[in-house]
Amino acid sequence: MKGPTLRAFAGQALLERLQRMLKESRGVRLGQDPECLHRMRVASRRLRSALSLFESLFEGKETRRWRREVGGMARALGDGRDLDVQIQYLETFIADCGDRGLRPGPERLLLRLRQRREGLQRTIVSSLDAFFDGPTPSAMAEAFRGLLERDFLCGAPKEDDLGDRVAEALFPLLARLLSFSGSARCPEDVEGLHSMRIAAKRLRYAVEIFLPHLGEGGEPLLDEVRSLQALLGRIHDDDVWIAFLPDFIDEERRRTVAFYGHGRLFPRLLPGLEALERAVAADRTRTYEAFLDRWEELEERGFWSDRIGAYRTEGEVERHESDPDQ
Repeated sequence: MKGPTLRAFAGQALLERLQRMLKESRGVRLGQDPECLHRMRVASRRLRSALSLFESLFEGKETRRWRREVGGMARALGDGRDLDVQIQYLETFIADCGDRGLRPGPERLLLRLRQRREGLQRTIVSSLDAFFDGPTPSAMAEAFRGLLERDFLCGAPKEDDLGDRVAEALFPLLARLLSFSGSARCPEDVEGLHSMRIAAKRLRYAVEIFLPHLGEGGEPLLDEVRSLQALLGRIHDDDVWIAFLPDFIDEERRRTVAFYGHGRLFPRLLPGLEALERAVAADRTRTYEAFLDRWEELEERGFWSDRIGAYRTEGEVERHESDPDQ
């Protein structure tokens, strides 16, 4: 039986991702379950990824505008998610802290983060209202259904290129990820590892979309990219803590002096905050070592070269060599 056309495949994939994003909007507005925000943020990223992959199926510049609008909402969701992750990490750190003398500093930090998160909730709700009360969600849904409708009415085009689009999409994303091989071996390259995480995320979303058409190699690729993204994500979270904590300590010291008129009470906060810094640094080292071991093991067994060979086509090579900005 013949598989779906590119048009039908894209319409269904886009609709599913839009609907998953819509499904979480009520829970995000309530602000009671951090996982609602997490799922909506991921859904918005997957939708933007799919819009980029299937942009050529739409007329004009509407998909670029849609991506910008979804991206604006996603940034507010991302700020909230970052705070949720830090709050959850601190709650675990405090609960596992056997020395009660180390708790005051992390507890003060937890208070500040919760206050910030509460204030941010209003911004998140306003961002959702601006997006969902506007014309974009219904316009996107209508356009995505239009792809399916045209497929029913017109049937498959003479030359359907779903198979070519798979290689077309995955080859540059895979090449982008592999371009960070040097960063993978440099633990101090914070910016490079962060960019590598983004490259892994984008490749993962594309693999998820095209998974039914990747054959037996699809699941292993998705598993490995998902694992690498998780490790790089944890490294990034630790790097955010490492950059943030010294500034927080200085700010909280000044705030304590301003409130009490002296700094004699601040030293009781410092031991726990310094213990948190050490814990984050140790976690960063362990996670980076686990990531590097996994990356080098994949390289040694030719995992990436096999995928490059599978997804590189002569047309793709010629297209990217003729356009160095791709």
